[in-house]
Amino acid sequence: MSTSTTATSTFTLQKYSRSYPTSAGSEWQHFTNPTIRLVLDAKNASGGDLESVRLRVIWTMDNGDPMDTTAGSQILFEDLDLLSFSSLPFRQHQRQSQGLPLKAVYRELVVGIRYLHPREYSANPTYRRFQITFTSAASVSQFINGIRTVCPCKANSAPARGLVEPSLQASSTLRPPFPPSSIALSQAPYLHQYPSAPAFNNPDLTFTASQTKISLQEAHSSQDTPLHVLSSSPVFPSLLPPIVFNGASSPLPTSSSPAPKTAGSQSSIKDAVLLSLRETTGLYDLPRSELEHLVSNVVREDGFSHLLSTLSTMWKVKSYLND
Repeated sequence: MSTSTTATSTFTLQKYSRSYPTSAGSEWQHFTNPTIRLVLDAKNASGGDLESVRLRVIWTMDNGDPMDTTAGSQILFEDLDLLSFSSLPFRQHQRQSQGLPLKAVYRELVVGIRYLHPREYSANPTYRRFQITFTSAASVSQFINGIRTVCPCKANSAPARGLVEPSLQASSTLRPPFPPSSIALSQAPYLHQYPSAPAFNNPDLTFTASQTKISLQEAHSSQDTPLHVLSSSPVFPSLLPPIVFNGASSPLPTSSSPAPKTAGSQSSIKDAVLLSLRETTGLYDLPRSELEHLVSNVVREDGFSHLLSTLSTMWKVKSYLND
């Protein structure tokens, strides 16, 4: 009889955003309260083999058990077995043209994940995307460490200075039927931590900002604590096309041209050339092979074409005078 062990890490999130492709396009929904948690379960067999890595994003609306997703006060936003994506069959050309079935990028407190849905490759694959905002850099590090063995993770650099970051504007508000949860869950120290790296500048995860249409059947009208659903695009400015630069653009550096040669320097060059020709009289007695080699070196000089042009003009003038 085989046994297995499960290590669980729980994180409290500041924000959860999602974009599911529809016939009307990929629109974003944002959720900030009440309590939103991420639960990561890593299940290992008795021999040490990894059996599953389950990721859940849970919206808790009362003081019940946050792990009990069957309760009416729980809404399960995401429930993924990350390990299952690694077993999807796909060809090399599909990977190059369509991307990986699962990937993550992160910067500071925000992690973005894109996954294939449905989980099968086709001529026109569809992907779902969601972003989660943690409460600390240590939580991001712990989470990335927990998924990087089954999910390719990439840290993206911060946007350059001078970029305009669009502000978030609330368009509608939904009220949950229960007051927000007051439970404060501790994070299970099941993974090592490392310093978090900056994130999100990935072309594959570029999302188009659009008007969000809210349709949550689970949320009902009430007078309790409001759930804010924002219709703006994700918080990553690098995911927002187009990029707008602030301020006037810096002028390009001007190249400085070399100072013109003076008449005195040109005269000294001419005298040196004439003197060398008078002293080296053996130039006219060189064998044909050596003379050809010497001429080939002269031809490669930068000013040779200009010299030919000048000599051509001189010979034309000489022919006119002889006539």
